Amino acid sequence: MKGDTSRTEGGAEPSGPLSTMRRAEIFVARQPIFDAYRQVHGYELLYRASAENRYTGTDGDRATSAVIARTFLSLGLDNVTGGKLAFINFPRQMILDDVAEALPHDRVAIEILEDVKPDPELIAAVKRLKHNGYTVALDDFVLLAPEYEPLLELADVVKVDWRASDAKSREAIARRFAKQGPQLLAEKVETEEEFKRAVELGYRYFQGFFFARPQMVGAREVPAFKLNYLRLLKEIQAPRLDFDAIERIVKTEPTLLHWVLKRVNSASYGFRSRVSSIRQALIALGELELRKWVAVFCIAGMGEDRPEELLVECFVRAYLCEALACASTVLSRYKTDAFLVGMFSLLDAVLGRPLAELVGELPLSPEARSALLEGTGPLAPLLACTIAYERADWTQVAELARQFRLDAGEVSAGYFEALARAQEVFGDVAAGRLPARAAPRDLSREG
Repeated sequence: MKGDTSRTEGGAEPSGPLSTMRRAEIFVARQPIFDAYRQVHGYELLYRASAENRYTGTDGDRATSAVIARTFLSLGLDNVTGGKLAFINFPRQMILDDVAEALPHDRVAIEILEDVKPDPELIAAVKRLKHNGYTVALDDFVLLAPEYEPLLELADVVKVDWRASDAKSREAIARRFAKQGPQLLAEKVETEEEFKRAVELGYRYFQGFFFARPQMVGAREVPAFKLNYLRLLKEIQAPRLDFDAIERIVKTEPTLLHWVLKRVNSASYGFRSRVSSIRQALIALGELELRKWVAVFCIAGMGEDRPEELLVECFVRAYLCEALACASTVLSRYKTDAFLVGMFSLLDAVLGRPLAELVGELPLSPEARSALLEGTGPLAPLLACTIAYERADWTQVAELARQFRLDAGEVSAGYFEALARAQEVFGDVAAGRLPARAAPRDLSREG
């Protein structure tokens, strides 16, 4: 995080963006929507007014107003979606009032809730949306009565709840739209098998936890170049750094070597003469920065054949865990461990091997190991809180944050700064300012 996010022994409030935003109570989650190639197609935006005011479907107008105001006025659409399509739930009255007309038609999908009745007035409003270029999605679709046909004819996307429907109805819906009609989106897909079955049936988009936590079936061989990253991760996690071993590995990775030399020769280090020795450069970085940024480089390298969203999520978790640890009076000494816990929490998805095997190969601290494998220890509530935020479980976020003496507003502020930092890394890669396997140019911000 930018600025000083630590607290003093006397309990003074932290400074910087986290302290200024904590009372803004900006609660936002974004759940990714993937295509069949596991690339991100868009995000469903899940906003709440506060940790206590969870959306129940009884106050849809207010909830959607909060989504729009915070996305477009407070946070910025690009910061939330990274340029992808934003799916926003619209209740009946806001559709009739043409509220969507204030939003960019090429960036927003209008999601019509399942309880909206398709009378002539609503159909006319949806026709206006279609005429103006908006994507229209129907939520929680089932094979409904004939009066829904006019609305179905206008839909671009139909969402089918995988948990609330049985195999027979899911297959019937797939047959119905096999040749023409809207694209099918399977939501609440939670396992690899469910994802594969949906693909077989012809569903085009997918939403759920299957991506972040794919089901592992045995261990798969790690390619040779990824083993190099794994060896480097082992070296930088050792209690005592072996600079000879680290130097040997760094010499085999030109992009990492380039970054290390560029970093230590930047103005922030203030060396009078240029540092050209690899050993000197590694020592000059310092243990904390070396451990953190080499971990970032290795995760990015190991996941280069994985969807970008997975790597972004690794970085978001790492930055958020680190920032919250810095802001907490009880976890500040675990700053580096917190960063690694967040980063490594998706290592199984990056490498396609069980997390227990991978963590067993790394000399992590007992606190980091217990948080990752057992969900216990001082860092466990920190990781659980970041995952609860991703799932928009605001009550759980508030309860967990209290365990390390923060509030839900601070978690919310930290999440958006972490998201911005993660997108900055991949924004540089996408724009060609970094090699695809290189580490960030200079994003280190010590708390």
